Amino acid sequence: QAEACCTLAEMIWLDPAISTKLAHEGAIELIAICMGRFTTNLKVQQMGCGAFRALTYDKTSVPFIKDADGLAAVLSSMKNNPTKLLVQREACYFLQNMLVHENETANSISKSRVVPIIADAMANEHADAEFIQSVCGLIANLALNKRAKAAIGKSGAIDCIVEALNSSEDLEVKQAACSALKHVALESLENQERISEAGGLEAVFCAIKGFAGDEVL
Repeated sequence: QAEACCTLAEMIWLDPAISTKLAHEGAIELIAICMGRFTTNLKVQQMGCGAFRALTYDKTSVPFIKDADGLAAVLSSMKNNPTKLLVQREACYFLQNMLVHENETANSISKSRVVPIIADAMANEHADAEFIQSVCGLIANLALNKRAKAAIGKSGAIDCIVEALNSSEDLEVKQAACSALKHVALESLENQERISEAGGLEAVFCAIKGFAGDEVL
């Protein structure tokens, strides 16, 4: 099942237009079914989330993902595999893309309560730069939703983002962390206070000084 999901993902990466044909063949639904069958198998969950991620790069695939309950399958995978960073990373990229395409995605994520899970995963000693970027990117997009912004503030994610900003020397991590903090803080006095209390201002100042020549940061 894992190898099949991986093969489908590779096919979609090479030719995104094939997603429509895969949907008519029932392949997208089968991805969700196999993820529901092997709920804690690392490889199945990683490859399943990866296949759904690949599908989201073509907007026309979104209705097929919804019909197959792909969003629910990925959210369940995140809850069933909280410490498996490879699963969480693929899921975060998938959710980022779904947020761009589908407004209701933010509400689904908030209801699922997966934000504390990815916040805890950021603090994992094995969390690398790419993983932290994937989490910060998701939080930045998610925070554009008012309800989700409030949930992020209560989840403990702010402390984890500030810690990543302080501890990482990777420029792209610092960019992603600053972007996440910016969106979390926007029009939310509560989150602004939480960022300040977590040492967020000092962390941002240090990042600016450390990479003074980077326009994005």
